[in-house]
Amino acid sequence: MAASLTAGAASAAPPQTAETLLELETDLLFEGIRRRYGYDFGAYSRESLQRRLQARMKAEGVLTLSALQEAVLHDSACMHRLLRAISVPATALFRDPGLFASIREDVIPLLRTWPWLRIWHAGCASGEEPYSMAILLAEEGLLARTSIYATDVNDELLTRAASGRLTASKLAASRQAHHDAGGARPLDEHLIVDGTGARLRPELLERITWAQHDLVSDTGFNDFHLIICANVLIYFTPPFRERIHRLLYESLVPFGFLGLGERELIAAHPPTPRYRPVPQANRLYKKVA
Repeated sequence: MAASLTAGAASAAPPQTAETLLELETDLLFEGIRRRYGYDFGAYSRESLQRRLQARMKAEGVLTLSALQEAVLHDSACMHRLLRAISVPATALFRDPGLFASIREDVIPLLRTWPWLRIWHAGCASGEEPYSMAILLAEEGLLARTSIYATDVNDELLTRAASGRLTASKLAASRQAHHDAGGARPLDEHLIVDGTGARLRPELLERITWAQHDLVSDTGFNDFHLIICANVLIYFTPPFRERIHRLLYESLVPFGFLGLGERELIAAHPPTPRYRPVPQANRLYKKVA
């Protein structure tokens, strides 16, 4: 009797269509990535993700998402290739003018008290954020005694960033954002503009060191006076965000500064009592213990 009931229940189950199987495989792939690497793709458009996943399957030579999942979970290089295919970073010069204005007004006067400065842009994408920092420091007279380190997990983006190139389509918006961030001189003074766009001037670009670094698995590599990790933490699950917050805290010198993105909160993370918000600043915190 029990066997017949089981058989009846199984026969009553709705058939799995190709579409529902695809959704199931996608869910399992992302859950595996979330648990193995900490990346959370829940905020991404499923339609857009499916197109990128199909392209990645073809490139990796596998026929199903389940096979892609097996490759990704057992090979971190495969995971990084998938991450490059999925992530489309939105960035521009002075993309967050409020943050840069706060750095100029509230942090730069304190950074002047150190004889030499080290600044880390964690998750720098295609480089516009560290470009912006180099421009700001040049305008404030601090660039010559500053080393800027820019890291990302995506080596293809780092190669693009190291070129210093900017597309013409972004220049108009960048000029306005630079002004809104308190730009002391016209933005074009920091660029070599040509018919296809612009390039950061060599004396600015040479102050930036580019390196591949994975916030999930790598350790810190220096003591920094200012770390910018903006619009990066939102893509990680809470346990991995906590790990990254500890890494950032341990990478700051005493009384160093941490800058976060608009949607990133520090309140829920373990090192929080050891920071103080910078008065009047925009998502900037000072390490005090």
